[in-house]
Amino acid sequence: MMRLFVAIDFPPAIRKQLAEIAGVVKKNSTQGSFTLEENIHLTLAFIGETERFDTARRVIEQIPVPLFDLTLEGLGVFKHHDGGILWVGVRKDAPLIDLQSRVYSVLADAGFNIDPRSYMPHLTLARRTIFQKDFDLEAFSKSLPPITIPVARISLMKSERIDGKLTYTEMASNRPA
Repeated sequence: MMRLFVAIDFPPAIRKQLAEIAGVVKKNSTQGSFTLEENIHLTLAFIGETERFDTARRVIEQIPVPLFDLTLEGLGVFKHHDGGILWVGVRKDAPLIDLQSRVYSVLADAGFNIDPRSYMPHLTLARRTIFQKDFDLEAFSKSLPPITIPVARISLMKSERIDGKLTYTEMASNRPA
Protein backbone atom coordinates (compact mmCIF):
# COMPACT_ATOMS: atom_id res chain seq x y z
CA MET A 1 0.00 0.00 0.00
CA MET A 2 1.15 3.49 -0.85
CA ARG A 3 -0.36 6.85 0.10
CA LEU A 4 -0.44 8.79 -3.18
CA PHE A 5 -1.42 12.22 -4.44
CA VAL A 6 -1.00 14.22 -7.64
CA ALA A 7 0.71 17.60 -7.35
CA ILE A 8 2.47 20.46 -9.00
CA ASP A 9 5.94 20.53 -7.50
CA PHE A 10 7.98 23.73 -7.29
CA PRO A 11 11.60 24.58 -8.06
CA PRO A 12 13.90 24.87 -5.01
CA ALA A 13 14.13 28.68 -5.29
CA ILE A 14 10.33 29.02 -5.06
CA ARG A 15 10.15 26.59 -2.14
CA LYS A 16 12.86 28.61 -0.38
CA GLN A 17 10.92 31.85 -0.94
CA LEU A 18 7.75 30.27 0.48
CA ALA A 19 9.66 28.81 3.45
CA GLU A 20 11.00 32.30 4.20
CA ILE A 21 7.43 33.64 4.25
CA ALA A 22 6.45 30.80 6.59
CA GLY A 23 9.48 31.65 8.73
CA VAL A 24 8.19 35.19 9.31
CA VAL A 25 4.82 33.79 10.35
CA LYS A 26 6.50 31.19 12.59
CA LYS A 27 8.38 33.97 14.44
CA ASN A 28 5.00 35.63 15.02
CA SER A 29 3.21 32.47 16.20
CA THR A 30 2.85 30.86 19.59
CA GLN A 31 2.37 27.42 18.05
CA GLY A 32 2.25 25.67 14.70
CA SER A 33 3.50 22.69 12.75
CA PHE A 34 5.21 24.22 9.73
CA THR A 35 5.58 22.41 6.40
CA LEU A 36 9.14 21.37 5.61
CA GLU A 37 10.59 23.39 2.72
CA GLU A 38 11.09 20.28 0.57
CA ASN A 39 7.42 19.28 1.04
CA ILE A 40 5.84 22.51 -0.29
CA HIS A 41 3.61 21.69 -3.31
CA LEU A 42 0.16 22.28 -4.82
CA THR A 43 -2.11 19.24 -4.55
CA LEU A 44 -4.28 18.56 -7.61
CA ALA A 45 -5.87 15.31 -6.37
CA PHE A 46 -5.51 13.13 -3.29
CA ILE A 47 -5.62 9.43 -4.14
CA GLY A 48 -4.97 8.07 -0.65
CA GLU A 49 -3.88 4.56 0.31
CA THR A 50 -3.78 2.27 -2.71
CA GLU A 51 -2.14 -0.87 -4.03
CA ARG A 52 -2.69 0.37 -7.60
CA PHE A 53 0.51 2.37 -8.05
CA ASP A 54 1.12 1.08 -11.60
CA THR A 55 -2.35 2.19 -12.71
CA ALA A 56 -1.93 5.62 -11.11
CA ARG A 57 1.49 6.04 -12.73
CA ARG A 58 0.21 5.09 -16.20
CA VAL A 59 -2.74 7.46 -15.89
CA ILE A 60 -0.62 10.42 -14.73
CA GLU A 61 2.06 9.88 -17.37
CA GLN A 62 -0.60 10.04 -20.10
CA ILE A 63 -2.24 13.34 -19.08
CA PRO A 64 -1.30 16.12 -21.50
CA VAL A 65 -0.20 19.17 -19.54
CA PRO A 66 -0.15 22.46 -21.47
CA LEU A 67 2.52 24.89 -20.28
CA PHE A 68 0.97 27.68 -18.18
CA ASP A 69 1.81 30.13 -15.41
CA LEU A 70 0.60 29.57 -11.86
CA THR A 71 0.21 32.65 -9.65
CA LEU A 72 0.50 32.46 -5.86
CA GLU A 73 -0.93 35.38 -3.92
CA GLY A 74 -2.10 36.15 -0.43
CA LEU A 75 -2.06 34.28 2.85
CA GLY A 76 -5.07 33.00 4.72
CA VAL A 77 -6.18 30.61 7.42
CA PHE A 78 -8.69 27.78 7.51
CA LYS A 79 -9.95 27.93 11.10
CA HIS A 80 -9.79 24.77 13.23
CA HIS A 81 -10.41 24.16 16.92
CA ASP A 82 -6.70 23.41 17.57
CA GLY A 83 -5.33 26.35 15.54
CA GLY A 84 -5.61 27.29 11.91
CA ILE A 85 -4.17 25.93 8.69
CA LEU A 86 -1.99 28.66 7.20
CA TRP A 87 -2.12 28.70 3.41
CA VAL A 88 -0.87 30.59 0.37
CA GLY A 89 -3.61 31.34 -2.14
CA VAL A 90 -3.46 30.25 -5.78
CA ARG A 91 -5.28 32.14 -8.54
CA LYS A 92 -8.05 29.98 -9.99
CA ASP A 93 -7.01 30.61 -13.58
CA ALA A 94 -8.63 28.50 -16.32
CA PRO A 95 -5.52 26.42 -17.21
CA LEU A 96 -5.11 25.29 -13.59
CA ILE A 97 -8.80 24.47 -13.13
CA ASP A 98 -8.88 22.62 -16.47
CA LEU A 99 -5.79 20.60 -15.52
CA GLN A 100 -7.17 19.74 -12.09
CA SER A 101 -10.51 18.66 -13.61
CA ARG A 102 -8.69 16.48 -16.14
CA VAL A 103 -6.63 14.84 -13.37
CA TYR A 104 -9.80 14.14 -11.34
CA SER A 105 -11.60 12.73 -14.39
CA VAL A 106 -8.86 10.36 -15.53
CA LEU A 107 -8.28 9.09 -12.00
CA ALA A 108 -12.02 8.52 -11.48
CA ASP A 109 -12.27 6.80 -14.89
CA ALA A 110 -9.41 4.51 -13.80
CA GLY A 111 -11.46 3.48 -10.75
CA PHE A 112 -9.88 5.64 -8.05
CA ASN A 113 -12.24 7.04 -5.42
CA ILE A 114 -11.47 10.76 -5.66
CA ASP A 115 -13.04 13.28 -3.26
CA PRO A 116 -15.68 15.17 -5.30
CA ARG A 117 -15.53 18.37 -3.19
CA SER A 118 -15.00 21.66 -4.98
CA TYR A 119 -11.32 22.37 -5.66
CA MET A 120 -9.83 25.13 -3.49
CA PRO A 121 -6.24 25.55 -4.73
CA HIS A 122 -3.82 26.49 -1.94
CA LEU A 123 -0.42 25.58 -0.53
CA THR A 124 -0.38 24.58 3.12
CA LEU A 125 2.46 26.28 5.01
CA ALA A 126 1.48 25.27 8.56
CA ARG A 127 -1.08 23.42 10.65
CA ARG A 128 -2.36 24.08 14.18
CA THR A 129 -1.14 27.68 13.90
CA ILE A 130 -1.91 30.23 16.60
CA PHE A 131 -0.56 33.73 15.98
CA GLN A 132 0.79 36.13 18.56
CA LYS A 133 -1.88 38.68 19.49
CA ASP A 134 0.00 41.59 17.88
CA PHE A 135 0.62 39.82 14.53
CA ASP A 136 -1.49 41.16 11.65
CA LEU A 137 -1.56 38.37 9.06
CA GLU A 138 -3.68 40.44 6.68
CA ALA A 139 -1.19 43.33 6.66
CA PHE A 140 1.74 40.93 6.21
CA SER A 141 -0.10 39.19 3.37
CA LYS A 142 -0.76 42.50 1.59
CA SER A 143 2.97 43.33 1.76
CA LEU A 144 3.87 40.24 -0.28
CA PRO A 145 4.03 40.47 -4.09
CA PRO A 146 2.41 37.69 -6.15
CA ILE A 147 4.72 34.85 -7.20
CA THR A 148 4.37 33.55 -10.76
CA ILE A 149 5.69 30.09 -11.58
CA PRO A 150 5.75 28.37 -14.96
CA VAL A 151 4.25 24.91 -14.53
CA ALA A 152 6.70 22.39 -15.93
CA ARG A 153 4.96 19.11 -15.07
CA ILE A 154 2.61 17.28 -12.75
CA SER A 155 3.90 14.65 -10.35
CA LEU A 156 2.58 11.49 -8.76
CA MET A 157 3.81 11.74 -5.18
CA LYS A 158 4.14 9.22 -2.38
CA SER A 159 3.59 10.38 1.20
CA GLU A 160 5.25 8.43 4.03
CA ARG A 161 6.88 8.87 7.40
CA ILE A 162 10.59 8.06 7.48
CA ASP A 163 12.13 8.14 10.96
CA GLY A 164 9.12 10.18 12.12
CA LYS A 165 9.56 12.78 9.35
CA LEU A 166 6.81 13.31 6.77
CA THR A 167 8.44 12.79 3.37
CA TYR A 168 7.03 13.30 -0.11
CA THR A 169 8.74 11.42 -2.94
CA GLU A 170 8.06 11.91 -6.64
CA MET A 171 7.19 8.50 -8.11
CA ALA A 172 6.28 9.57 -11.67
CA SER A 173 5.68 12.71 -13.69
CA ASN A 174 4.46 14.05 -16.99
CA ARG A 175 6.04 17.06 -18.64
CA PRO A 176 3.93 19.61 -20.52
CA ALA A 177 2.46 18.68 -23.89
